[in-house]
Amino acid sequence: MKYRTVENPEHVRLRRERRSVVQISEFPFEDLNGNVVFKDRRETFDRRTEGLEVTETTMSRAEFQEYFDKSQQGG
Repeated sequence: MKYRTVENPEHVRLRRERRSVVQISEFPFEDLNGNVVFKDRRETFDRRTEGLEVTETTMSRAEFQEYFDKSQQGG
């Protein structure tokens, strides 16, 4: 008796979309619905720094460690 795996159609669609983006090396990248994902190569790198900002502080190391430990605990 042979068994057949039944896959969730949503997972199949997502896998197909990922494959299509990997196979296409030209911009703009589009998903299977024709929506533009990335317009150019620069946009793919710009997204990595979204929301990051560099600041200088006079916070002591102990103060920073306390703040860091609290943020790791979620509170």
